[in-house]
Amino acid sequence: MLLKIDFYKALEAGHLIRQCEYCGRFFLLTKRLHTKYCDNPAPDNPKYTCAQMGYRQTRRKEQPEDDPTRRIPSAAV
Repeated sequence: MLLKIDFYKALEAGHLIRQCEYCGRFFLLTKRLHTKYCDNPAPDNPKYTCAQMGYRQTRRKEQPEDDPTRRIPSAAV
């Protein structure tokens, strides 16, 4: 019952509720409309947030393997 009240108060305040695509938890959408990930610590690496890990993961998928920006730069001699 209390969760329903919180849900309706969030909707009245103009917030949307989304499910994080990285961890699966629900969060209030307060920043942008197209946010896919929450700002909670990632379950597999608590040093980073789900947003950081999710965008890192999707960026890797979008770049092809032979992309020169993915290669590790060699040390200048």
